[in-house]
Amino acid sequence: MDYLAYYKLALQKVYGGEFPEMSSEEFDRRCALETVPAALKALYLALGTERICTMHTLLPMPEELFCVENMVLVQKSQDRIWAIQAKDLTEENPILQVMTEHREEADGTDIWIFANDGTTRLAVQMANLIAESARKTAELQQTVRHGFWNTVRNAFSHITRKRELLLNVLILCLLVVFIQSGISFTLVARYPKWGGLSVLFFMVLTAVPVYSIGRIYFYWNVWIHWSDNVRFTDLGDKLFLQTLEQTLQYLRWNRPDLWSAYECGSVEFNPEVALHDGPNRFCQGRYDLISDADGALYFPGFAVIRYSAKKQCSVLLRTTLDDSGCLKFLYVNDHCNWRLPKKKRL
Repeated sequence: MDYLAYYKLALQKVYGGEFPEMSSEEFDRRCALETVPAALKALYLALGTERICTMHTLLPMPEELFCVENMVLVQKSQDRIWAIQAKDLTEENPILQVMTEHREEADGTDIWIFANDGTTRLAVQMANLIAESARKTAELQQTVRHGFWNTVRNAFSHITRKRELLLNVLILCLLVVFIQSGISFTLVARYPKWGGLSVLFFMVLTAVPVYSIGRIYFYWNVWIHWSDNVRFTDLGDKLFLQTLEQTLQYLRWNRPDLWSAYECGSVEFNPEVALHDGPNRFCQGRYDLISDADGALYFPGFAVIRYSAKKQCSVLLRTTLDDSGCLKFLYVNDHCNWRLPKKKRL
């Protein structure tokens, strides 16, 4: 069976487009297992490391495929762990084992109990997992589009920076007319009710420019260009957390030497800013690293960033999820020292 074509078809069906493949040589170099089932290796080749989807967050990196207590963990989620028995690694499409119990003995020893139904094999389970992960991500993207408060919050995205500027100019002109004409004082003297409404209207008009000035004060070090229209959102927002997780996996899968081999350098990703613009969520973070050797960082759609050995490199990133649920880089800058999050010394 052509497992690579099988997985690529499953990915294309739910995500659309193409996933750049990982080469067989790269997988062999990164994976420490002597024998890898063909169905498992084909999955990593089909997913690659450039287009990151939810599936990448459920699998261990090739470097993390190793045998522990005669088991190789191949998929881990919040509610389930799947593994392959060491003796089944020689099969092309082995039967999967699922963890049924985990307990800790009095002496501190962890006991993991696995079982199987005798029929569930790796290829079918992973294809189903691809479809399920894409479905859950799509549902997550829809949750921020429905509901009264989401509708109200999303409506603010139509007030772009340009429209806000034009609105402020119009309001300032109206305020000048109000002040010069003295219409409020005239109405108060002759028609007290209308005069009270005019004063209230004057206060509302004044509040809009004050709000705009306050917004600039809080966002000047977050916006990445003059037309940027993002606003802060909750750090616990589920769609933001999914974007954060996929961003982290991109960094890990593309530079595993920094994340899994500590002697190669020091690395930290600081995603302390959660943003939104309507139903879209953005993760703005800073990627700080120091390596023992010269190297380069690659981000889709952006120029290569090169760094020198023993010298800290700090890259400001902004990411989001596209309509298919895959990671998309919106901003990459290794010379930005003043926007949030701030640069950290490693």
